[in-house]
Amino acid sequence: TDGTQAVLAATKVIRNHPDQTNAVVNSLNLLDSLSYIPQNCDTMLENGTVDVVAKLMKENATNLDVAVPATRLLEVISNEKERAEQLPKKNATRPIIKAVPKLLPLEDPEAITALRSILATLDNVADTEEGQVALAKQGAVPAIFAAMEAHSDDPQMIKYANQAIAKLVTDDDVIAVLNKLKGYDPAAIPTMSPDKLAKIAKDVHQLGLLLMSGDFASLVEEHGGIPMLAGIMQAAEQHEDCPEKENLMNELVKAFGRAADNINPQDALPVVPILLNGLQDGDEEMLRAIANLARDPDTLKAMTNAGAVATLMPLLESNLTEPESLPAILMALAPLA
Repeated sequence: TDGTQAVLAATKVIRNHPDQTNAVVNSLNLLDSLSYIPQNCDTMLENGTVDVVAKLMKENATNLDVAVPATRLLEVISNEKERAEQLPKKNATRPIIKAVPKLLPLEDPEAITALRSILATLDNVADTEEGQVALAKQGAVPAIFAAMEAHSDDPQMIKYANQAIAKLVTDDDVIAVLNKLKGYDPAAIPTMSPDKLAKIAKDVHQLGLLLMSGDFASLVEEHGGIPMLAGIMQAAEQHEDCPEKENLMNELVKAFGRAADNINPQDALPVVPILLNGLQDGDEEMLRAIANLARDPDTLKAMTNAGAVATLMPLLESNLTEPESLPAILMALAPLA
């Protein structure tokens, strides 16, 4: 026997009693079990299950008892291309995109599980041209970047995010961001108004997010983006201290950190002392960048000459009681030892 009646019964419970959490969770778990039979996924699309689950996500994004099975169910349904392209038509993608910023602040492994399922679903939907158009209109790209930024150390999440971004962002989009940054005259940056520094920081932030994708990092490298960032960093360093300058320097440091895996380390040589200066807060992304850049003999030498060990040792000593920070600090120190 197929699972049609069970699908319909579970859907009815969720539709009619959305406030009864136990009954809803049990119904979601039943639907989840049934979804591994493809025919049942078709039934869920045809008989309103997907619409009901999407509405549930809209109202319960931070209730992880509901969000985890709901997002997992949508992920399984979206695993087949013809079903995936139906999700935007069933209003199922907008609620999960809007759930991302609500789930990000939650420090719970289950929130990460739900986010992974959302990104996997968006990746599946982005396989079709129709899906790409819908996701772009619904704000999927900023949501995916926000998840990447918050969970840059989660390989599975980064994998789904990179795959989706590669389908939703074009080379032309990347070149457009680069050209905006190339429009700023480095000679004028040291005397720019705080408002203009804030504008540059916003554009650097956008480029920094794109640099988390290996494909885009190579494109940025090809078009001279890394020396350009180094030029902006050197110029901004000369600006008088203000919150906007500090924010811009932080964004530049993060951009180099994200690019470190995919760029020619020689391009970072001019700004090694500035990068080391930015290490004093012990930012994990930056520590990873130092470790990556130090693989190159010339950059390693420049870092050593600029006092990398003297910068990192106090960080190590002050974080001995903070086990979360230690791996990144030790990874940065290892090539310099």
